Amino acid sequence: PREFWRKWHISLSTWFRDYMYIPLGGSRQSTKRTLFNILLVFTVCGLWHGAAWNFVIWGGVHGLMLCAMLLFRQAVPPSEETKTGLWINAGKAFFMFIAVSLAWVFFRAAGFAQAMDAYAKIFTVFDTSFPHAGLGLLHDMKAVLLSLPTDGNAHGIILSCVGIAVLLAVDLASYRQGFLT
Repeated sequence: PREFWRKWHISLSTWFRDYMYIPLGGSRQSTKRTLFNILLVFTVCGLWHGAAWNFVIWGGVHGLMLCAMLLFRQAVPPSEETKTGLWINAGKAFFMFIAVSLAWVFFRAAGFAQAMDAYAKIFTVFDTSFPHAGLGLLHDMKAVLLSLPTDGNAHGIILSCVGIAVLLAVDLASYRQGFLT
């Protein structure tokens, strides 16, 4: 999350860091105070984007991700091999992509109710009513594929998965050729 915010909206992140986070004491205080500072800054960042609960929640979610990262790093300091391993970095990038994408739902929704409707649709893509008992893996996969929605969403899901796979392949190729550091 920290790297995401350093690279995502650089001017806004820098402004909030310089004019809010550091004057509040930044990370030079106790852990409790640092966590409070992070949550406050990101809540205000959400309010800066719009005076609605969905923006406050969006900012709070990003603040909670940063707080979780801080607490995790204090509990489990990263070693050199976990910082630079290809699969570790790919896993971290994938997790951040999913977390930020899910947080964007609150940002783009017209309100809290619309965000909850979007989440309900995101997490109920597959029809889980097909029977599993005694069926082979191939039959289960066929049942899942046949249970995809038929209102056009299936094509979007499949295209999204293909697009993500292509982006990950390009990123991996760039990483292996030394274009990314």
